[in-house]
Amino acid sequence: MSYYVISAIVNALTSLAAGVFIFLKKGGDPVHVTFAVFSLSIFWWSLGYIFWQLATTPENALLAIKFFMAGAIFISTTYLHFVWTFTGEAVRYRRAIVASYIVFGLFFVANLTPWFVSGVTERMSFPFWPMPGPLFHSFLLLW
Repeated sequence: MSYYVISAIVNALTSLAAGVFIFLKKGGDPVHVTFAVFSLSIFWWSLGYIFWQLATTPENALLAIKFFMAGAIFISTTYLHFVWTFTGEAVRYRRAIVASYIVFGLFFVANLTPWFVSGVTERMSFPFWPMPGPLFHSFLLLW
């Protein structure tokens, strides 16, 4: 098993454990809920990353990449939401939070198309490196 797979497993388990622990501590508190959702986004990304590293065909790798990108797309938004909730500013920045979820929701839909990740190629030591589609650079800029 490679370093990348092991580190992704550790990241996935740590994120899941932290999110579940905090949510179970006080699940009705918005700070705990937003942290749990943020942790779930990281867990989702890490899980897909594991599948990507273990993929043996380009088709499986591309599916895993789209899976982990679904989690990655929401990491920044859920983190922003958590920080503004934690600092007591969520009400003040409610429109920005909603706008962020809408914009990144559109990237989530784009992730289902080649406009986000167009395919895979061999690069460096990775047999299936994701090739960005035309919308990926916009996402990265906003992320």
